[in-house]
Amino acid sequence: ARVTPDKYKDATFLHRVLKHRARNNVLAACTQFRSDMSSGLSWGDAWSKNGIILVSAAKAHGISALFGLFNSAVQDIEDAHCRSALNDLVLMYGLQQIVHFDSTNVLVASHQNTSGVIAIGDVMRSIRPNAVALVDAFDFNDNSLGSAIGKEDGNVYEALWEGAQRSQLNQADPILRI
Repeated sequence: ARVTPDKYKDATFLHRVLKHRARNNVLAACTQFRSDMSSGLSWGDAWSKNGIILVSAAKAHGISALFGLFNSAVQDIEDAHCRSALNDLVLMYGLQQIVHFDSTNVLVASHQNTSGVIAIGDVMRSIRPNAVALVDAFDFNDNSLGSAIGKEDGNVYEALWEGAQRSQLNQADPILRI
């Protein structure tokens, strides 16, 4: 069945998909580990041999758990506008994990990935009006963002001009460097 972009914007669906990936990775790791142990490898050698698949299983489980906890916490927010803005972040996190980090097309068939990409665009458009407020809410300072846009003193243009003057790219005429 075709998965529509609207389906990809359903947190319950995204969580089911992420849990499915986690279960599959854990099952694959367990199956391979047991097979190697049955073939005579010691526990330590089997563990070492399966390190990559075990890490993949752990990551998939962690991503699924994080998504579920994030989504649950967001649903408990009373302020409707805040809940809506953070719900968009929940969806973007899940979509990124499914669409961009599922290189083997285990979670969704490659022909369904287009719907996920469309959903990402929709969610990005929904996030855009709240982007500045969301960044401010996480309290990232301008220096860590490499930006003067959110200057607390309001002197954004002056800070951009000073930064451009200090940049090594602007220390010599680029035409003369050729």
